[in-house]
Amino acid sequence: MVSTAITTAVAERGPVVISLPGDVAHAAAPQVSLRVPLPATTTGAASAADLAAMAGLINQAETVAIFGGDGCEQAQDEVRELAARLKAPVGYSFKGKPWLEHDNPNAVGMTGLLGYGGCHSAINNADVLLMLGTDFPSPLSSRTRR
Repeated sequence: MVSTAITTAVAERGPVVISLPGDVAHAAAPQVSLRVPLPATTTGAASAADLAAMAGLINQAETVAIFGGDGCEQAQDEVRELAARLKAPVGYSFKGKPWLEHDNPNAVGMTGLLGYGGCHSAINNADVLLMLGTDFPSPLSSRTRR
């Protein structure tokens, strides 16, 4: 919970509140080391070299899946067009659902407690997973990924 709060505060550049029941807040904290990987905070278009590298990975892949999040709000049409061109299933986070589910013939649902098997299968069996508008750490299998 603390790791998520720190990551959110850094990524969104603002305060975060953690609410705990009194007995939990009063309990002794475990003596563990906490390492929080901080997300990249730069935004903007990918470089030409990065785009070429991504295109190379996509072109070599037999299967591509897309997992999108809240950052796809302003790119709904582009994500749908990309999915159609790649014949790629589109899974999405809870926050990405409003932007990527409706009228999306490639939609396969969400992952997690509210998700469906289609999304889990799509993102775990694709050669390449494009994560668009999200930093959600997908539950990829242990097999080697490109």
